[in-house]
Amino acid sequence: MKKCLLLPLILIYTSLQALSITSPAFKPHTLIPVQYALCQADGANKRRLAADISPALNWQHLPFGTKSLTLLVADPDAPQSLHTNIKDQWIKKYSPRQTVYHWVLIDISTTLTGLPQGAGSTGYQPSGKPIGQTHYGITGKNIVSYMNKESLESLGSYKTSIQFGDYDGPCPPFNDMKKHRYQFTLYALNVPSLHLRHDGNFTGLEVIQAMKSHVLGKTMLTGLYSTNQKLLSKKQAKKLSREA
Repeated sequence: MKKCLLLPLILIYTSLQALSITSPAFKPHTLIPVQYALCQADGANKRRLAADISPALNWQHLPFGTKSLTLLVADPDAPQSLHTNIKDQWIKKYSPRQTVYHWVLIDISTTLTGLPQGAGSTGYQPSGKPIGQTHYGITGKNIVSYMNKESLESLGSYKTSIQFGDYDGPCPPFNDMKKHRYQFTLYALNVPSLHLRHDGNFTGLEVIQAMKSHVLGKTMLTGLYSTNQKLLSKKQAKKLSREA
């Protein structure tokens, strides 16, 4: 009799466990290692290109009725200031901010329990990265598609019309006095597809709109990053230098 009662209790407990997302690359609210960033501090109060590899992600405890997943990697601390990456012109910590998206991935199969390292990027591509269907879902455009000419030139790109899909990592301005948060948010949806364009010509904001009334649950993993030498401790700066 006890065994008969125990099984339903286990099933109920499992169903009540919250959706979660983790990464072996970094712990919540800690510094994201430089190999997962697009840019890094260069030791001369500026920045340079980093490895730009997407971190491994793991998730579990999908809500009952989940039919697809969406992953959005957002930076809610992108400055609205036009004076980015200008020496001695500091962007104040409490200046106006906006949200930009570093990875927009929809229609992820519920058979997946995560993404391996490098699933969204194995390095920066000056010629752009395809949008549309991938092995893991449909990818939309990320923030690098909208970066200004000066920022792209510093990374080795010169065309502002290039499109970037999948993942491109943190690349905050070196003159920003705020350490940026990077939010890896997983959404469990009650529909198998969001029915956005299969060619990937959509943004993170459009995904947010399309998901309304379809979200069964969501979970977030937050990492921190900066290219401002003033915000990095000596230990962090040395670590960034070693990992370069």
